[in-house]
Amino acid sequence: MNKKKGYSIQEVIEYRKLNWFHSNDFIYLKEVPINFESFWIQPEYCCFAIIHSGKVVIENETGGLETAEKGSFILFKPSSTYKILEILPGTTGAGILFNRNFLVSFSEDVFYLLHNSFINTLSAHVIGLQAADYSKLTVLFAQVFELLTTLTPHQWNYSAKGLFLTLVNETDGILQHYKSNRLFANAEEQQLISSFLHLSSVHFIQHREVAFYAGKLHISVGHLHRTIKKVLNTTPINILHKSVLQEAKQLLAFSNKNISEIADMLQFGSVHSFSKFFKKHTGVSPSHYVNAD
Repeated sequence: MNKKKGYSIQEVIEYRKLNWFHSNDFIYLKEVPINFESFWIQPEYCCFAIIHSGKVVIENETGGLETAEKGSFILFKPSSTYKILEILPGTTGAGILFNRNFLVSFSEDVFYLLHNSFINTLSAHVIGLQAADYSKLTVLFAQVFELLTTLTPHQWNYSAKGLFLTLVNETDGILQHYKSNRLFANAEEQQLISSFLHLSSVHFIQHREVAFYAGKLHISVGHLHRTIKKVLNTTPINILHKSVLQEAKQLLAFSNKNISEIADMLQFGSVHSFSKFFKKHTGVSPSHYVNAD
């Protein structure tokens, strides 16, 4: 397909046959089409989304390839050109689309807050989220979307914008350490961190040794440690432990598994080692955490 100057939201909806729910130029999406052919796009709207399954491959303006898989955050902005190279059939996620007119419709002070959020300050198009951040965004999107589906046409005009602001503000808070610290990272460091965060979100249960990720990235453990420390002011092992801890809390709070089963699922050698890990990072034992919850 030849490059086109831009697509309106309506053109995207009609062309991609997306399931959607709308109010003026604000829509939210849950699915992508099964049938797909590569196409260029220079959006006249802004879109941010998380991927739950499948894969989206994007070519940016410089010719670089960016892959969004489960646990990835995607941001499209106006005035940038992208080529969507691939969307695997059955890819799912949650996303918001809106144009500048929608932002301008807010009061001046709210527009200023939106303008200074991740919508304008996040430089990357695709970010591999830490498991804990992906979990938070998944819950956030689900809660907002559920509320949106309950609104009547009469309620939409005054309630939808409030829910949209909640989604942006909460997302902005979760993405703080991806946007602010990365302003001081060069392109190579940004790519390295994004790749590590994505790998860790996929493999943190099976692999909690930093050497595994350094090997996957074809760099030394020291190089990985220095880059993460410089840009994110933390360490690779802390990121891995945070992901394990978040998963443990989710399982303890919401699953019907007992502590022994959870320890086994998270691949701890014993209940004792799991309890020791959990108490070290939370100050309480798994059993106390469950009872307190």
